[in-house]
Amino acid sequence: SKSSSSSSSSSSGNNNTANHTSDDDEDAWRGAVVRSFDINRPGIPLKKLNGGVVGGTLIKGKVKAGDMVEIRPGLCYRDGTYSPIFSEITAVRRGGEQPKHGKPGGLYALGSFT
Repeated sequence: SKSSSSSSSSSSGNNNTANHTSDDDEDAWRGAVVRSFDINRPGIPLKKLNGGVVGGTLIKGKVKAGDMVEIRPGLCYRDGTYSPIFSEITAVRRGGEQPKHGKPGGLYALGSFT
């Protein structure tokens, strides 16, 4: 499915929010990212990156491994501009369990592949 999530924040202090790419897509999900984790060793070459993990709550829809995700604001450049990150979700976890999909309510960890 063409589901995606994006987290939006800036140095001006906006709250983290998440939006899917199209309101017309009934299967699209929406979530709010609370934290993120880098699972890579410092200084690892770009070609050897293993992705990362974001934690937060699902607001709408269902999310599962294989869904595409858009993370915002994404990469921050020195000139102050941002570029979203697009990735595939490789794992959905909740409290040590790995459910088939995530649904609204509670906290989830989404693993992604870069």
